[in-house]
Amino acid sequence: MTGQTQTGLDMPDVTPFVGRRSEMARVRSHLDATMAGSGRVVMIAGEPGIGKTRTASELEIYAEERGFQALWGRCYEEAGAPPYWTWVQPIRSYVESTDSDRLRQEMRDGALEISGIVPEVRGLAPGNADERLGEGPDQARFRLFDAVSSFFVRASTHQPVLIVLDNLHWAHPSSLLLLNFLATSIVDQRILIVGTYRNEDITRGHPLIHALGDLNRLDHFDRLILRGLTSNDIADYIFETCGTHAHGRLAELIHLHTEGNSFFVTELVRLLYQEGVLHGNAGEAETLLRERVPAGVREVIGRRLDRVSEASSQVLTIGSVMGREFSLEQLLALPAVTFDEMGLSGDSAQIMDALDEAIASALIEEVDHGAGKFRFGHALIQQALAAELSTTLKIRLHARIAETLEGMQGNGVGTRLGELVRHYSEAEALVGSDKLIKYLILAGEQALSTYAYEEALEFFRRALEAQGTSEPDGRLASILFGLGRAQVATAQRHEMQNAVETLTGAFDYYEKAGDVETALQVAEYPVMATTGITGITHLISRALDLAGPDSHRSGRLWGRYIRAAALERGDYEQANGAYLRAVEIARRERDIALEVHAAADAGSVDGYYLELTRGLEKCLRAIELAAHVRRPDLESTALNWAATILLVTGRPVRARHYAEACLANAEKLRDGYRIAGAIDNLEDLARLEGDWDLARELSDYGLRITPRDGRLLAFRAVLEYDAGVKDRGDAFFARLIEAVEDREIGPTLLNTCAALCLPIIAEITGMDGHSDIGRLAAERVIGSPEAAPGLLLSARAGRALTVLSLREVASAESLYDSLLPHSGIMVYGGVTTVDRILGLLAGLTGRPDEANTHFATAASLCQRAGYRPEYAWNAYSWASVLAGAYTDGSNPPMRTPGNAEKALALLDEALDISHELGMGPLAAKSSDLLESIKTQITHVAEYPDGLTRREVEVLRVLAQGKTNPEIGEELFISLNTVTRHLSHIYTKTGAANRVEAAIYAANHGLVEEK
Repeated sequence: MTGQTQTGLDMPDVTPFVGRRSEMARVRSHLDATMAGSGRVVMIAGEPGIGKTRTASELEIYAEERGFQALWGRCYEEAGAPPYWTWVQPIRSYVESTDSDRLRQEMRDGALEISGIVPEVRGLAPGNADERLGEGPDQARFRLFDAVSSFFVRASTHQPVLIVLDNLHWAHPSSLLLLNFLATSIVDQRILIVGTYRNEDITRGHPLIHALGDLNRLDHFDRLILRGLTSNDIADYIFETCGTHAHGRLAELIHLHTEGNSFFVTELVRLLYQEGVLHGNAGEAETLLRERVPAGVREVIGRRLDRVSEASSQVLTIGSVMGREFSLEQLLALPAVTFDEMGLSGDSAQIMDALDEAIASALIEEVDHGAGKFRFGHALIQQALAAELSTTLKIRLHARIAETLEGMQGNGVGTRLGELVRHYSEAEALVGSDKLIKYLILAGEQALSTYAYEEALEFFRRALEAQGTSEPDGRLASILFGLGRAQVATAQRHEMQNAVETLTGAFDYYEKAGDVETALQVAEYPVMATTGITGITHLISRALDLAGPDSHRSGRLWGRYIRAAALERGDYEQANGAYLRAVEIARRERDIALEVHAAADAGSVDGYYLELTRGLEKCLRAIELAAHVRRPDLESTALNWAATILLVTGRPVRARHYAEACLANAEKLRDGYRIAGAIDNLEDLARLEGDWDLARELSDYGLRITPRDGRLLAFRAVLEYDAGVKDRGDAFFARLIEAVEDREIGPTLLNTCAALCLPIIAEITGMDGHSDIGRLAAERVIGSPEAAPGLLLSARAGRALTVLSLREVASAESLYDSLLPHSGIMVYGGVTTVDRILGLLAGLTGRPDEANTHFATAASLCQRAGYRPEYAWNAYSWASVLAGAYTDGSNPPMRTPGNAEKALALLDEALDISHELGMGPLAAKSSDLLESIKTQITHVAEYPDGLTRREVEVLRVLAQGKTNPEIGEELFISLNTVTRHLSHIYTKTGAANRVEAAIYAANHGLVEEK
């Protein structure tokens, strides 16, 4: 690159904004909606230089005129920014412009979490970091995300907020996760989030792909794709910039060569202007374009750089290696040899003059006026400068910049760790890998401490790769410990095995080296024990040998062993033994928190193993003890399982009490997984009671926090289909299928929910298009030797429905025997009683007496608990068996005296409830079966004056002197339904009131004798 003194004319310092009328109208409409209290998320996409950032800047001007506070977060291509840098910038900008009293009011307790990424707010935080509650990595990150989200929401109540996130294609994964989290929280807030990204840089597997997929599901999300400027737009730009009316052909030629790319157009017009041809004959400009037009954007930038001095060009080249942003302080701190190689003296006057010239040429801009910080005007300028360097010179520059940064920071390198990693990585061929590994480990630990787990994972992976296959040493163990913790936080279930193996590798070294304390820290790290994951029990057993079998620390290890033994090894007795050991040590040491932990985990194991009475006792014990210690994370487990056990045993009032307490607890912890668990129970209760609107509200809340939670997706699909809203059911069904096909194998909660709910959906809708997935999910659970009985129960219930639809008698016999021990309860999730399934299986296998007993048991449970939708399904299923829908044909039930009347009465009940609750599919099935039965029997009981069977039942209870609420309770129908039936009775009988109706019943022999 040659350095020439600028010649020709200086282009006026104006950058008009042309075109984009429709795009600006669209984003302004979103901003106006936000002003009215309807938050929006808008993504502006396009190729490099198309004008994404400029469009966002124009929106910023409009927003500020409307009273918004605009906050920017910028992402840069080069590594080096600290975790959540995309969000640190707008938070820091807000903090700098807001007084401390208002900040304290807006951040509240969340200041403690936010201070982890923005240290400036530490003084606003009550308490200290040691008081953070809960231990899990997901929970820790959720607290941070919730703190940031709550802060912006509160800030927007004082003044509407525009947050612009520029160049999201370079954002860290953790920043994108925070974006998605905040996006779900602004629906009713005065917050507009605008992001920009290069769509051509987004390929399969890119983190932004997943983020955009989640955002696309939001009703308040919009995406704009910017296209090139038109020829007319280019003509307008030339006129507004230079005061020259461009010849039509000239604008077309510029459009032809630039395809309307805004940055390219600007640079090309600048070149033509400086050549002096725009003010002259239009033909000269056309000739210049034809003969000397640059081949692309990089070449046109090169020509522009040729017009600054050699000194300015070389200083900018050094800056381009530093990054998109750099500082005067960094430049001045570089060793003299750096400037010698670049042909510069390196004195401060020369450097500052060079920077002033670059600012005047619009190649860089000051970030904070007077702070000595600069930013390249466009990433393409930085890229063009860096591309001119030879590989060897670039490596030397990276090495010197890294060494300079070390010297500037001394021991306090925390804010520069990412930059040090980047520069030492680029200079590894020159300086070796020791420094790189050192800073990768430190950067990984920093990322872990701020819950940026994806970045931590990358840092430790790179450290392990740089370390190579060497003999185990302390540094390798540190890498493995960090990598294992990052894997625990980021892994899908099928990847969790890798985390266990990595942590075991670290434990191996520390155990062999005699570093007992660190070895025990590794073993105590909270890896969620679950089925299909091996090695946790072995790791804890080895740690118990180090800690001593009866030490206080061993008590904590025994506490962790409880779930591992049950769910990894499928050994309930061993789990119970671990519980007894943990409790014994806890009581000896007077460690209430340990006893709470042991009781809560043991209660959950009892729940998994369907030891429901024991499980409830342990959970209630944990809840009682938790009142004496500040461990809501442990109490939350007990509350959740207490609610679950009470729900499936038909005690909804107490179940709701504990589920609501669990939700309040989880919200206090800001733990997304625990919130989803509490919501699952509350949504199940609302759905079981037929309160569809409440169930949807709860489900929406849970899915905003955990959008891919298999439980919530499965049960929401069932809800929508049951309530007759097929289009919504289809949407959640599709999301569930996507999750099942995209996830791990084994007896997971997701596979269990799919194994149960897909056949339930097929039963409701008659839609069996994904039966193969349901069968596969069931096999993943039923075929696993580690699957807990509670999961097996749900999977077998789903399998039974499939067997019933296929009328496979032999399989039905086997399933009946496996489900029989669990008569009297609901399956987990509350989508069916076990006895309804048993009744159907008994009907198919020719056991009518057992079928009647099971259906009666299911009806009793539902009536006692108030589970009306399931009561209606049980009535329909019972009637189906009585009508012969689930028999092998050897004993047609309709020939049995009384079966027809009983079936018709049951269908009346099913129709009452399904009509009242809007259960369209069940109502249609019940009506069809009712008509079918009527055509099969020779005599149907007829009642006087056209009364229906159900109306006669109501009349009989009324004649006993019972009130409307009492009638509803006895017949398990609502007050509205009672009133509707009474209205029909009065009309048909001519009765004016209840007394006359009772007399009518007695006169017509409709009153049952006592």
